[in-house]
Order: sequence, then structure tokens, then C-alpha cells
Amino acid sequence: MTRNVCQHCSHAAHCLPMNKQLDALHFPARILKRGEHLFHQGQSTSHLYIIRAGILKSYTTTANGQEFVMGFYFPPDLFGWEMIDEQQRSISILALAQSNICVIPTKKIFALTQEMPSLGNQLLRMVSRRIQQDNVALLRASAQQRVATFLLQLAMRYQQAGFSNHRFPLLMTHQDIANYLRITSSTISRILNEWGKKKWIQIEKHTMTLRNINMLQIISEQ
Repeated sequence: MTRNVCQHCSHAAHCLPMNKQLDALHFPARILKRGEHLFHQGQSTSHLYIIRAGILKSYTTTANGQEFVMGFYFPPDLFGWEMIDEQQRSISILALAQSNICVIPTKKIFALTQEMPSLGNQLLRMVSRRIQQDNVALLRASAQQRVATFLLQLAMRYQQAGFSNHRFPLLMTHQDIANYLRITSSTISRILNEWGKKKWIQIEKHTMTLRNINMLQIISEQ
């Protein structure tokens, strides 16, 4: 089985604290192809996960088949903590690009927190950071504010992962974005087309270019 080693990871400074005990675990790695699931809603749970490379979509499906997008994960997001108290997973995780995920046995990592208070503190910080990121766009009142905030968040996440903050892949569909922001797909298309005509953004195939970040910030903060 492929294993990830913490000391060789480019995201180590923003992930779990480095030490011999933690690095000795050599977390098992899952490599997902685009369109492949890490797990499905309803499966049993016993692990936490950290995304090392790629991008993932989190979603839940209702009994009548309706899908709700819960969020998107970028390196080095920690996830799986949402389901610690559940016998079955309440969400599904889908790779939107080839992704590398560290698989962390829950029992082992929680046992280490007893010996390493810094590990427990960092886990809490990573969870808190994720909650804040999920809530920022949804707290905006208007559709334009939500879309602008979402694009700025994407730019920030790509920059944190070592990529450009003004030109990046747009791997999620308009429907995924609309579903996540709780607005309609037609509203997303209308807003993006309008901003494209104003030359604030440019979309070429699956690439987004933010040509006027200042204007998006103004809209986001209105």
C-alpha cells in the first residue's frame, strides 16, 4: 500500500505538527482518479482524512435522489470529523481531479493527542478553519455577493496550494456551485456572463481568470 510521509509533504507547515511519533505512522494514501469516490453516503466510518493534492466535492443525497453539495476540499483540508459520532457516513466524497488523500485511523490519532497536546490543538484549528471557510459565502445575502465571495475563496485556496490566485482551474460545474451556494444554476450563469462582458472575469473551457479582483472584493463586502 502507498503511504504518505509527513516530512516530505509541501503542506506540512499548515497541517499536523511534525514530530517522530506522528511521522512514524506513515499514513496510508488513497489516490483517486477524477470522478472516483473516496466513500459513499451510508458506509461505515473509522478514519479522518487530509487531502494532500487535488480537489474533492462533498455532497449528500436525499431519499428522493436530490443532491446537495456541502463543500469542496483543497490541500491541506482535514475532513471526516463531521462523522465521528455517526455509525454511517452522512456524505459522499467525489474527486473532481486526481487527488492524494492521507487516511488517518481515528483511534491512533486520538490516542496520540493524549501524549501530544499540540496535536489536539492543531486538529481543533484545522476544524475551525474549515467551518469558517464553509460559512463565509453562505452568510452573504445576495446571489452576487455569494458568487463573488466563492470566487475569491477559490483564488485564496489555490494560492495556498501554491498556484496562481487569479487564473486557476474551475473544476466544479455551474450546477455544483449553484447547489453549494443555494441559488439556481441559471442565476450562476447569468452572473458569470454579466461579469465576463464587463471583463471582471474570463472563463475559457475549465479555466477561470479573475481580471478585476478589486471589483469582486467590493461586491463581496457590500
